[in-house]
Parts: sequence; structure tokens; C-alpha cells
Amino acid sequence: MSGSYGDVFAEIDFDSKDVFETSDHEDSLSLIPLEETFSGRSSIEETEFSSSNARAVFENEIVDSANADFSGAVVNGGVGSRGNISFKVPETIEQKFVRLQREFEELKLAKLNDQRECLNPAIKDDDVDNFLKMLENLNSNKFFEIQSDSTALSKLKDELKIDLTPYPVKIANESTITSDQIAGLDSRLAKLESILGYSESTEAQNFTIQSMINDLYRQVSIMSNPDFIKNDVEPLIESLERAKKFNNDSSERMNRMAFLQKKNPYTLENDESNNTSIIESKKIHAIYEKLVSLPNFEELLPSVINRLKSLNKLHLQIGSSVDFVDNLDNRLTGLETSIKEWDETLDHMETKFNEYQKLSNNNKQEIKAWIDDLDKKIEKIND
Repeated sequence: MSGSYGDVFAEIDFDSKDVFETSDHEDSLSLIPLEETFSGRSSIEETEFSSSNARAVFENEIVDSANADFSGAVVNGGVGSRGNISFKVPETIEQKFVRLQREFEELKLAKLNDQRECLNPAIKDDDVDNFLKMLENLNSNKFFEIQSDSTALSKLKDELKIDLTPYPVKIANESTITSDQIAGLDSRLAKLESILGYSESTEAQNFTIQSMINDLYRQVSIMSNPDFIKNDVEPLIESLERAKKFNNDSSERMNRMAFLQKKNPYTLENDESNNTSIIESKKIHAIYEKLVSLPNFEELLPSVINRLKSLNKLHLQIGSSVDFVDNLDNRLTGLETSIKEWDETLDHMETKFNEYQKLSNNNKQEIKAWIDDLDKKIEKIND
């Protein structure tokens, strides 16, 4: 049987080399230099634009997106509708105020340097001084924050016409409360309220992005490092005494204001700073009520910190276990897929083996018939 198969494959030359055909034309692109391939055309003007200069020119320009078309198409309404429509940004009151302040500062510097050629000869030095004083007064009073309607201006005029000389009040030792101090106090109160979680239901809270980020940072710091809360509680306990002292001062000030209001109800009728002080005093009373309950949490604070630490450790351990289970699940899934592929391969091999066995049996029967026929022919020749 092996000899018969050897005769079949005897004509095949397994030692011959493989021959591959190649193109008769060489690639001409490899002969072109790289610089010439990527160089631009001389007929096209490629100018470089400065982004900083463009920003300075078009900073105050607004492009109407409804009528702008930068695609270069001529089918969108014809050539007349292409391009853009721009207009100037209107100047706000704050921008006008800053511009006037800058111009008056330039006048002031010109006056100090005796640059008379920069000033109008019709303007006197006293006029410049008066303008500068007026501007400083407006800046100190924050004139641009006042509304421009007629009621606000009339209210401002009425406040400026109040005469307090017939009603002298001896408050020599008391320091004058300015708007900056009130703003600073408001910011400190807002910080205390954010730490304590205090919020008034009647006021709409406007959270900024920075306050949200600070709140999230505080929560994450408490979860990762429970001792972080001690640094916040101890200053609050210390500020309790300061708040109590400030509360007493505010109470005395409120009593004094009530006495003055009772004595002359028209004197403090339009005083907005006193109304602001009353509102701040109410906030201080509310914060004081919250601060009184802080010492009650000193006994619970160590147990809470220990519980947070244990929860942190448990969370880390569970996280590693979950990762291990996920990896194991992935490996088992891959192993199951491999086993299915092996089963399919074995079934295919078994089918092919059965087919090959049938073919071999048929070939065996044919070869046996050939041999018998050949034996008969040999016997006839011998006879």
C-alpha cells in the first residue's frame, strides 16, 4: 500500500524553489524628495494669523449665528447672504464707571507732572480736583451698586439731607461700622453656616461651584481621614466664646438703636446699615443656638471616628475582594469559552476521521480487487 502511494507522489518535486512575479514598473513616488511632496503650492497664499491680535480686535464683536455662513457655499440664499453680521457690545454702568475712573486718574497724573499740553486750557485745576473728589466719594459709597431708577435716587437724596445735629448722641468710644466690615462679617457667618449645615428656609441658597467643590473636598477628607474633623470642631468651640461676646455687644447696640428710634423715629428710618446689623444679629442668635449643642457631641465623636476608620478598612478589604472575584469570573468565562472551542474542534476531528476511515476502507477494497485480478492474470500466463 505504501509503495502504491509512493508512485503517486513520485512526480512531485518538493525541493523546487518558489517563484514570485514582480511588477515591471518601479515606484516613481520613492524618487520624489519628501520636502517637495508636502510643500505647498506657490499660487496659494498661506498667511499666518496671530491669535492674540485677533482676540484684541474682535474681543468686543458679537457675530449673529443666524445669518453667518462661513462654509463658502453659494446655494444658501445667494452671495448677498454670505459672510457675517457684527455689532458692538453695549457698555455697562460698571464699565463706564471704571473708564471714567481711569480717565480721571490720567488727568490727575497729568496735573502732577504739569503736562498742560494734555489738558484743555478751558478746564481749571479746581475743576479737576472737584471731579476727582466726586469720583472718590462715589467709589467709597459704591455708587454703581445703587439702582438707577428714580425711587432709589430720591431715597439717596433723602438720606443725604438728614441732619443729626439737634439730636447729639455720645458714642465716642464706638467704632463706626462700615460696609466692608459688614461684608467681612457676612462672609465669616456664611463660612460658619456652611460648616454647621445651617440654612434658613425663607432664603434661597445660591451655591457656587467653588462652594460645592469645598463641600465635596470636606466630605472626602472626613471619609479618608476621620481625624480631619477635629481640626474643624476645636476652632468652633473656641469661636463660641467670641460669638457669645459679639452677641452681647450686638444686644447692647440693638438696645441703643431701639432707644434712639424711640426718641426720634425719623432719625434712623432710612438707615440701611442699622437694618443690616439687625439681620446679622438674628443670624448670630441662630448660630449661637447651634453652637450650644456642640459640647454634647464630644463624647460621641471618638466612637464615630473609630466607626469611620473601621468602615474605611472594611471598604478597602471589600474592594480588593470584589476585584479578585471579578478577575476570577473573567478567567472562568474565558475557560468556558476555550472548552466550548475544544469540543467543537474534537467533534470536527472525529467527523473527519470517520470520513477518512470510510475512504480508506473503500480504497482497500479496490486495491484488493486489483491484486486478485493481477494474480489471475499471472496464473493464466504461467499456464
